[in-house]
Amino acid sequence: MSFSTNPVTLVIQASLLCTAGLLILSLLSFLFIPKPLANIPYTRSSAWIAWGDLLSLALHNFRTHEVFDWLDKQCIKHTSPIVQVFLPNYSITRPVVIVTDQQEIEDITIRRSAIFDRTPLMHAWFDVLFPRSTVTMQTTPEFKEKRRLFLTVLQNAFMTNVTAPCIYQASQRLLQLWERKMHAAGGFPFDASEDIQQTMVEMIVPMLTGTHIDLLNSKKEQIGDDTVRHRGNVANFRAYYPPLYNALQTLSFYLDLTTQGISPPVYTWVFKKLPTFRKAQKTMDIFLTQIIGASRERLSKSPATNSGQVTCAIDQVLRCHPRDGMPDYREHDEFLKDELLQLIIVGQSSTSSTPAWTLKWLADCPVAQHRLRQALLSAYPSIADSHGATPSLSHLLSINVPYLEAVIAETFRLSRVGPASFRHTTVDTQILGRFIPAHTNVMLVTDGPSQVLTKPLPVNAVDRSDSSRKSAHRWPTWPHRNDLHEFKPERWLRDEVDEKSCPITLFNAKAGPLLPFSAGPRGCYGQKIAMMELRILLTMLVLRFKFVQLPSELSKYSSYDGLTKTPSCCYVKLEKVDEAVVVKEAQSSELA
Repeated sequence: MSFSTNPVTLVIQASLLCTAGLLILSLLSFLFIPKPLANIPYTRSSAWIAWGDLLSLALHNFRTHEVFDWLDKQCIKHTSPIVQVFLPNYSITRPVVIVTDQQEIEDITIRRSAIFDRTPLMHAWFDVLFPRSTVTMQTTPEFKEKRRLFLTVLQNAFMTNVTAPCIYQASQRLLQLWERKMHAAGGFPFDASEDIQQTMVEMIVPMLTGTHIDLLNSKKEQIGDDTVRHRGNVANFRAYYPPLYNALQTLSFYLDLTTQGISPPVYTWVFKKLPTFRKAQKTMDIFLTQIIGASRERLSKSPATNSGQVTCAIDQVLRCHPRDGMPDYREHDEFLKDELLQLIIVGQSSTSSTPAWTLKWLADCPVAQHRLRQALLSAYPSIADSHGATPSLSHLLSINVPYLEAVIAETFRLSRVGPASFRHTTVDTQILGRFIPAHTNVMLVTDGPSQVLTKPLPVNAVDRSDSSRKSAHRWPTWPHRNDLHEFKPERWLRDEVDEKSCPITLFNAKAGPLLPFSAGPRGCYGQKIAMMELRILLTMLVLRFKFVQLPSELSKYSSYDGLTKTPSCCYVKLEKVDEAVVVKEAQSSELA
């Protein structure tokens, strides 16, 4: 087309170009942009551009380093517990449906799990590290058999004899490290996030593999005048770590990039070409191959029924016989290595976030911290007169402390560590009265805005599924919502009278809606281990240290989102717990 200088002709040519552009854009939209689902709110402009809502999400992530709260904001913006978004990195054939109503999420994950299976996206995300692990699989007979093998690590005997000692010993090493840091810091706060994450590694790796990675003791021994630097109002500690831990961190870093990337398959292809990734992957592969070989050798030297020979999870798994008619997946070393690597990386990432959030809340809520410490001292009277002492492992496993359970539940509620679960519809179905076609990706925001909003997002009861309506009487709601933004463990407690007519306080898990581990057959099967880690670690920390409230610039509640929601700022200032600290806290609590 030749262009004239005549104004009228220019207007006509410009109009033709605009029309052609709109026609091309419309064609591209028709071909590549999924059509909105009926009766589900969405952002109108996003339905007409090729990148949909991706730019909005990317800008939000760039500003805040967060992703999951963007999902909440879409529901709040549309005043609806169900919305649809257009994210081409998740789906180019259909919109992605976001659900934040917790009653409906519980119904979907428990009673309608066959209709809402694990999304194929999980395979795309985790293919970079462990493509054969169960976390990537849909709920097939193969998945059920493989999952059954590793569920044996949740048996009481294994939890008591193997898991609990690993947790207890790692917690003791953290106490020793923080005592050294407390003195070396000279009264200044220091960053606790890496120490907590490494504690989780020292819990999980020995439990799974029988091999100890020396991180905390090594770090403690490295503390000296040349390794402590004071910058502003913070003490910084420099340390060096073994190659196996560095490899683990490298792989975790690349996994976070892949799960947040625009095209996980492209990211996977690129990362597998990088020397740093390949070196880290080789290091972990050699380690896990040796672990499995050593376990097979132990098994060959002792009867399979000899539970006394079980030293770690892989021992337990190799002693589990397959069901009739099922392949013996114990012989599939590539699967075993992938599953172990998945449990190590996902396990240490997901469990390290909650203690970090808990310590932040306790430092900023000194009354709650004091009440927790008093509850622990009352539960363990043998150490009440020796402040800073540590309960025995047998006591920690046998004594229930309701206020500790309430603190953990309140941390889950406010910090929203595991905020989303990803599903995929296997058939045409409905959610809250809206038609959802088969093969639609659904994000279940298990810790959604209903946890903090003064007024919950409206839901018409007739729109719920039959199974959801029938179970509604079992689903809790908050009687008072004006204080949901506050950290108040007391909301999870109830007063009762025991058989001797004495007043007692109990933990009420059904005080309000809470799904930190999702639910149903595809919920987190490590929940039992994670809760044991939290109870033991928090008990030992709160009995040993007082966590001093920090200025606002060192106590921000922003986060960065990877596999879980992790605080971006986790500093602690410690004081050793002694009688003077307990008395002072008691006086402050009475004034409050």
